This record gives sequence, structure tokens and C-alpha cells, in this order.
Amino acid sequence: MRDGIFRHVRARPRLFGAIAIGIAVFLALYGERETTSRFLIAWNVGATVFIVLAVRLMLRSRDEDITQHA
Repeated sequence: MRDGIFRHVRARPRLFGAIAIGIAVFLALYGERETTSRFLIAWNVGATVFIVLAVRLMLRSRDEDITQHA
């Protein structure tokens, strides 16, 4: 079972990286804001990180890279 989890993490590094950053932001804001505000800020930061990483991947990919990922 553990191999399955790590396989998913290795297959989607941008997604899990964005999730980790979102969790870190949520925890870093502890005591600063209410829980709902912390969640929304963390969600927005995580989503923005994921979108930036996805766009970066798209801009740097070549046709051969896209075929290999598919």
C-alpha cells in the first residue's frame, strides 16, 4: 500500500507540492486569523502555486516531452 501512495506522489509532483505548500500556509497562519480565513488563504495559495507550476510545465514542454508524458 505504501508503494501505491508514493507512486501517486511521484506521478504528480506539482499537485502534491501545491498541497504541501497550502498546508504549510494554513499552519503558518495559526493564531493570525479565523479558521475559515486561513483555509481560504491556504486554498488560494495552493491553487495559485499549482497553476503556476502547470503553466511553467506547458511553456517548457516540447512535442517529444508531451508524447512521453502521455
